[in-house]
Amino acid sequence: MVNAYLLTFGGFLLLGGRAGDLFGRRRVFMAGLILFTVASLLCGLAFSQGLLVGARALQGVGGALMAPRRSPSL
Repeated sequence: MVNAYLLTFGGFLLLGGRAGDLFGRRRVFMAGLILFTVASLLCGLAFSQGLLVGARALQGVGGALMAPRRSPSL
């Protein structure tokens, strides 16, 4: 279960940064927040291990969309 989150978070981290550059950081952050929230609800309502692992993977994608931040100006 922990690995499902970590693998998707790490795998989609670069994609989240690129999506933030293309579509705007605030918009991508809000999409990630909504996805993470829905996936958290699915985790709470999970009735099987498979659904729980899948929902944790969705949380990883949502977390990866929320993580990228603006780099400081030099």
